[in-house]
Amino acid sequence: MMNIDIDKGFDRINDFIQNGKIYEACAEFQNLIKIADTEKDKEHLAIFYYEYAILLFHNKSYEESVKMLIAAYDLDYMKDQILEMIYDCFIDPNKEEFEDTYKINLQAFDSNYFGEKIVFKDLLLDFIPVTDNRYFVFDKEENSFKGLLDITDIKEGTKQYVVENLQDEFSDFLFVDIWDVRKLNQYKQSLQGYGIYCLMNYPGKMLAFLKIPSIISFFSDMIVFGSDEKLYHYFYNRKEVYLPRNIAGLDQSRRAEINELIDKIHQYRLTPEGRTDSNVLLSICIPSYNRGHRALESVYSLQNMK
Repeated sequence: MMNIDIDKGFDRINDFIQNGKIYEACAEFQNLIKIADTEKDKEHLAIFYYEYAILLFHNKSYEESVKMLIAAYDLDYMKDQILEMIYDCFIDPNKEEFEDTYKINLQAFDSNYFGEKIVFKDLLLDFIPVTDNRYFVFDKEENSFKGLLDITDIKEGTKQYVVENLQDEFSDFLFVDIWDVRKLNQYKQSLQGYGIYCLMNYPGKMLAFLKIPSIISFFSDMIVFGSDEKLYHYFYNRKEVYLPRNIAGLDQSRRAEINELIDKIHQYRLTPEGRTDSNVLLSICIPSYNRGHRALESVYSLQNMK
């Protein structure tokens, strides 16, 4: 049990609020949260998170309010009520705009997406707007929150993952089952000049990001496949397109599986039916001085024969 008087703490907070001292009320909540966290009193900690979130919401501090609601949710406190509040206050009022944006962005992305067109209601992520550029992410499939999406980071690429252990320094990249645009963006920033492909057997999460108005630029220079079969047919039928040899993904067995698929296409391209003459490698050989001199004399002789 906490070594504080909970009722007195809430009485002080109510007195502050009634006297318009919001800053002092917030400070009291932060103090209660710190004590409960230190004493590992999850029951009271969840209550403080939730009540603090309500105060922040009424004070129009929306990002901090949602952050506190998520903290309470993650402690299994009033989960249904918290989700209902978040949907009623943040998601549902913007649903029409999200849906219109998704349709527009999906159409713009059509030439770069090879897979099932997922209807809006079947998308697996929802976004909680707290500013013009910042959204908390909710995974409807797992009923869990997935952190904060900052569109500014996507546009400016403030963080980068350095890709190590390249399989082929000159080959393009294929990302397997990495649906989170935030993680992909960090890879992309260090891969300028490379072709980027993504394979999503469950594209309902990645495509959900198309709900965000200004995110379409992220997808403009990459190609996404909605299944292994779509990937296979794409490279099988486009013999002139180089195969991506750098395979990245969280699951090692899946990476190995896709490597086998790429090798299968490569073997097909070695056959007469699979070859193409559209990508011809020109080799320029520089001879030694003596051989070069004789070759040049031969050219002169041929010219004199005309």
